[in-house]
Amino acid sequence: FVDPSDDPEVIEACCALIRDFLNSGAPQQTVSHLSNAYRNTLRHYAPQMGAGWRKVDKGQWELVRADSGHDVADRKVEVVECIKRACEDAGGVCRARHAFDCLPPDLVAFLQVELGVRNLRDLPAACAEECANAGLRMNV
Repeated sequence: FVDPSDDPEVIEACCALIRDFLNSGAPQQTVSHLSNAYRNTLRHYAPQMGAGWRKVDKGQWELVRADSGHDVADRKVEVVECIKRACEDAGGVCRARHAFDCLPPDLVAFLQVELGVRNLRDLPAACAEECANAGLRMNV
């Protein structure tokens, strides 16, 4: 993991971009051609401000709106079921990155904003009961 920038101009620009996205009402916004300082700062501040952050393609990232209208327990079950389905589709075993990439954008945002999960290594701690009920075992 790389720390966010400590440059006030970078921080303000990133926070302004996130605020503008959240105020726009759009479900997603693609950003591209970012320097490492801006990318790392956006990745750090987006979940704190209520938006998810994910890689879409090489050089393209996406701010994603977190849908706060659902029950947290239901969303946890939904996340675990999506991951389990991705593993089953891959023959019963898959890499965490593949499973994470299979999640819909709104679930990525839920994980980051509501649960503070930055990658799937943190999932068993955040969703232990749901993983056990689904029979999902993760080697972390």
